[in-house]
Amino acid sequence: MNVLEGKKVVLRRPHATDAQQLAEVLDDPLIAKYTTVPQPYSLEDAKWWINTSRQLEEPNATWLVWADSDLVGCVGLEDYNEAQRSLKLGYWASEAARGKGYISEAARLAIQHVFEGSHVDKIVWHAHVGNDASWRLAWKLGFIFEGVERRVRERNGRVVDMWAASLLRGESMEPACDPNLPHYFDLSDHCDQPVAKRPYDPRRPQALVRQFHEVYGLPVKLGEKPTADTERVHMRMSLVSEEFTELTTALYGGEAGQIIGRAVTAAREADDGTRDTIEVADALADLVYVAYGMALECGIDLDEVLREVQASNMSKLGADGKPIYREDGKVLKGPGFFNPNIARVLGLESEDDK
Repeated sequence: MNVLEGKKVVLRRPHATDAQQLAEVLDDPLIAKYTTVPQPYSLEDAKWWINTSRQLEEPNATWLVWADSDLVGCVGLEDYNEAQRSLKLGYWASEAARGKGYISEAARLAIQHVFEGSHVDKIVWHAHVGNDASWRLAWKLGFIFEGVERRVRERNGRVVDMWAASLLRGESMEPACDPNLPHYFDLSDHCDQPVAKRPYDPRRPQALVRQFHEVYGLPVKLGEKPTADTERVHMRMSLVSEEFTELTTALYGGEAGQIIGRAVTAAREADDGTRDTIEVADALADLVYVAYGMALECGIDLDEVLREVQASNMSKLGADGKPIYREDGKVLKGPGFFNPNIARVLGLESEDDK
């Protein structure tokens, strides 16, 4: 069948007349980051891909996904393994279509079509470790996580760690496993990528913050003799104080937050230059413990919140691709900045906000 129709989308096989629109949509660095789609993507690339896709033999199939007259993505079921009776699921979404459910519906239609019309017994899924958006879609479709394939060499020569999952014929296409996946990697394994584009693991907060420092040119002095007596210590303490004031305000209200603010000012004025590095290190470690402890008791998945905050932080670059700083050294927000959607991460987003 060349056309599959859903409530929001229509899937049809690629056609030569789609080349121009395909070239425009696929000229997207985010798609290239997690796929083997070349970047930049030309009209000739689009024509070659369409011609190749049209030569696929069943049960292999690829569909372009359309919403009204707009090309919003692609879903493919390819690499048929006759011995395993399996196909590999792949998909991408256009920038304008992300988060609207188009590709989720399209993938469901494609999988149902293959299970109903062929002897395929298994659909497999792979994605780069850290491609959480791809996993969320597969998870919603009922895929079961199987593990991490280490050092997978892609067609373009890139070597990455990959998540692996599968869906079997007859299984419910509804969430059936833990949505949180392991991030088995070290940032040094991705040294061939620009720092800002490397994956990040919220379960390793120091590595996450170090990535932020490297991207924005902030000091990283690991390996040097530890000391709390630095010229930036007042700025760092002010950031800690700001967050504690915000926490106090969120729990106890605005007046309580103002009390903390006045106390911080008084403490700064009383500075006697003690700078006990060992006690500072102990206090910083305890802050991490008590922060995670409070999150656990409040039912807050702090790893997932950190993931969202990091994505927001990495969007602060200016129009020239460089950081923007306040006079005291704090990073300011660039034109591409987006606020972290903490409500969505916590599952507390209202219907009006979705």
